[in-house]
Amino acid sequence: MDQLAPDHFVTSIQHRTPAFAHAGPRGRFLVGRDLAALRAAKRSVHAINPIIQTLAVVTDISSAAAVTALFATIATTFDGSAATILINNADFLSGDSAAPMHAQDPHAGVSTSSQPRLGAAWLVYSFLSGYSLSKLAGLQLMNFVATAYPQVTAVALHPGLVDTDMFDEAFRSFDLDSPALVSGVTVWLAAGSERANVEDLGERKEEIVTGELLKMKLNGKLGKDQFSEESTWTR
Repeated sequence: MDQLAPDHFVTSIQHRTPAFAHAGPRGRFLVGRDLAALRAAKRSVHAINPIIQTLAVVTDISSAAAVTALFATIATTFDGSAATILINNADFLSGDSAAPMHAQDPHAGVSTSSQPRLGAAWLVYSFLSGYSLSKLAGLQLMNFVATAYPQVTAVALHPGLVDTDMFDEAFRSFDLDSPALVSGVTVWLAAGSERANVEDLGERKEEIVTGELLKMKLNGKLGKDQFSEESTWTR
């Protein structure tokens, strides 16, 4: 794993760790490339709930073989049980974010961090091409997973602007979001509405689903009906 860029981060896993520790799962697998950070996150879990079986595992998620081995380890550790909740929190940002687009490697971002984040997916910054493309891929990935595996609840969750190891100081002047917010939402998505007080959001379910307010789509008005019959087109 020495060939991996130093921009992969693990610290952000701590933002979700306390919320799930309070929720009381049977076990936790903390995955990343920085063992020291993973162990720190593990200690934070046990400080809240010492009976949760928690393991810290160094894994290169851009390697299919490594990921397969990881899930085999999970099954072995928990007597054949499969992981029921996966938080895809890996990320990658080129060390030289000021480099022009042709000098960047979009593949590095997509192969590592197809983690959906709405803002980075639809805003266009020339210096974040690989990063932004990976976010767009992540959004579509959730759609494909939900379609191909109906038994899986697949959600693209925007964490907001949270201070992590790869936080750019240029954004320091903006209001930072509380890690507790995205942590709580993640637990709510995993546990169901009976575990959270979100009546206002529930009341808007029909509006959100019918209007596809939380989906990325082509919003242009297409089709011949928008043109008058007198309109003519030439090839």
